[in-house]
Amino acid sequence: MRHHLSYLLLSTFLITTGCWSSEATTNPLATDNTEYMTVLFSNEESILEEASFYDALLEMQRLFPEHHFPFQIVYASERNVIRYYNVNTYPTLMVLSGDDVRLVIEGKHSKEEIINLLTTTLKINNPELSYHQH
Repeated sequence: MRHHLSYLLLSTFLITTGCWSSEATTNPLATDNTEYMTVLFSNEESILEEASFYDALLEMQRLFPEHHFPFQIVYASERNVIRYYNVNTYPTLMVLSGDDVRLVIEGKHSKEEIINLLTTTLKINNPELSYHQH
């Protein structure tokens, strides 16, 4: 009887462990490879530093109205997504394409820096864009 109980506990542990590891290997924000998804990882302590990210994304929509900019906010409470992308710094902005991470911007940055990095990553070219003229 004791041997059966040990076997039952061990098999339950192994099955549960298998569920944990599969969660970490499945992309929770999967997109197809033809579309970029911009994701901002946010927490309560970084709200003030996130303003430049929001300003940059709004400016991108204003400057390039013909482009589609899918955007998503992931909060620190969404632990499976945070673990999958190994986010340790807030705010963090990522540009994803399929399973590929095309851009990572961590911590405090100016609106202009963010726009420059996004336009380069998204391959948007606008000669009139003042942020590129330094």
